[in-house]
Amino acid sequence: MIRTTRLTALLMALMINGAAVSAGEPKRCSADAKACERAIREMLVGQKYLGVELINSPQGVTVKSVMPDSPAQSARLRAGDIVLVLEGHDLSSLQVREIKKYIEEAKKRGKVMMITRRNGTLTRTDIRFAVMQKKHIDKIVAAHMKESHPTESDYGRL
Repeated sequence: MIRTTRLTALLMALMINGAAVSAGEPKRCSADAKACERAIREMLVGQKYLGVELINSPQGVTVKSVMPDSPAQSARLRAGDIVLVLEGHDLSSLQVREIKKYIEEAKKRGKVMMITRRNGTLTRTDIRFAVMQKKHIDKIVAAHMKESHPTESDYGRL
């Protein structure tokens, strides 16, 4: 089994089951590269995601990044957007890790409602979760291999 907080943070960021929290120094997996790759792919196939990474900032819960070709990009979210409301819950006093339950509840329904602020303008956005595409899984695997298995040649074939 793969036991690395960095892998979990990376997967969470890209799937938005929650949000990435810096895991500090990169950690090597206890699994070999092939087993690691297989485990990641098995974990992600069929998973629903939004494709947005959220962070805590002085302004509140903020969009750090949006994956290309993701539901979040289709919904026109952008880095720097401030998420004020998620599924009817005021996020002004919450940390990113505390909103995971709201995202999980929304995932069961297949969509999430957000109210964001960009340049002083409030926007309501409904985003449908989508099944993660192979190209996104490939990027996650490649990033993990590069960081957690840098001396093993297996990640070069991705």
